Amino acid sequence: AEFEKELAILKGRVDGLEAKVGELEANQFSTTTKLKGIATMVLGGGSNTGFGDEVTMNYDVRLNFDTSFTGKDLLRTTLRSGNFADSAFGNGNTALEVAFQEDQTGSAGVDTVGINRLFYQFPVGDGLTATFGAKVRQDDMLAMWPSVYPSDSILDLFTYAGARGAYSLNLGAGVGLTYQKEGFSLSANFVSSEAASEDSTFGVDEAYTFTTQVGYAGSNWGAALAYTYSDFAEFAGVYANNMGLSAYWQPSEASWVPSISAGFGYGTSNAILLDDSWSWMVGLQWADAFIKGNSLGMAIGSAGQATLGAGAGTGGIWFDGGQDTIAYELFYKFQVTDNISVTPAFFYIENSGASDTAGGLLKTTFKF
Repeated sequence: AEFEKELAILKGRVDGLEAKVGELEANQFSTTTKLKGIATMVLGGGSNTGFGDEVTMNYDVRLNFDTSFTGKDLLRTTLRSGNFADSAFGNGNTALEVAFQEDQTGSAGVDTVGINRLFYQFPVGDGLTATFGAKVRQDDMLAMWPSVYPSDSILDLFTYAGARGAYSLNLGAGVGLTYQKEGFSLSANFVSSEAASEDSTFGVDEAYTFTTQVGYAGSNWGAALAYTYSDFAEFAGVYANNMGLSAYWQPSEASWVPSISAGFGYGTSNAILLDDSWSWMVGLQWADAFIKGNSLGMAIGSAGQATLGAGAGTGGIWFDGGQDTIAYELFYKFQVTDNISVTPAFFYIENSGASDTAGGLLKTTFKF
């Protein structure tokens, strides 16, 4: 009775909190699902007739829904859309890593939201993880990525760790296993390009890649050796064998010394056009360049001329008897806030049998 007034006030507050919690539970998306989004806008152009020609404004949006049922597994569903198809950045050697493509055949989904990833990953033992999915990419099923370049991707050519044939980033129906222990890792995966896996005239046993990788990742360095067997559905009986050796090193603390990422790839094939092929890249990157949080990067590497086979692109690869073309890029990433960055970049690409291509862009990225 002595504290009746105070108890009434506390009861009112508790009732109010319970009502708000009930409303929150009724409207929440999922107790086990997290949304991670990234939106990118790019202003710029690339041309072989003059610097600054053919300027466009394009976008790419990715929404990752990560769901866990046990706390150790992962169901990833990615929605993605973009409009890079008709720009200089949508295909060929000037394609950006953020340029959205519906599938590996090069047909682009313009302003259309689609499923870009759908796979399930779960542990099956100590250090052993299994992955399967109707839409999963080769690198989703690798225990490690043997490169720390770039911190903000520009040209797609420099996102394959220098071994374009071994790390084809084939996307489609796939299954894989990874094993990790004390820095060492083993990976094996099979991916049938969606161009074949979704089409009953081909099936999942066509246009596929089989990849194995062995690697080691230390505190500030790592290296990996990869092998990929590629089957080309469009050309009956045509296949390729590709090896890749890639490594990186980065200083323990940001300084004037840059991180170094380098890779080399070699491939053979039963097709004369594809036999004896090479690819390579070297990327340097300075963390906290000039201002803490910003980064400066530059890269040089092989540039190719053709794309052959569903899920087995050849951009960035040199072929025996062809002209050795080279690509260059330079970027500076301004970290405006924890979730917003602005990156000006320039690139130059040698083209076999045509005028060289020069270009520049301003890329703005939002993470939420």
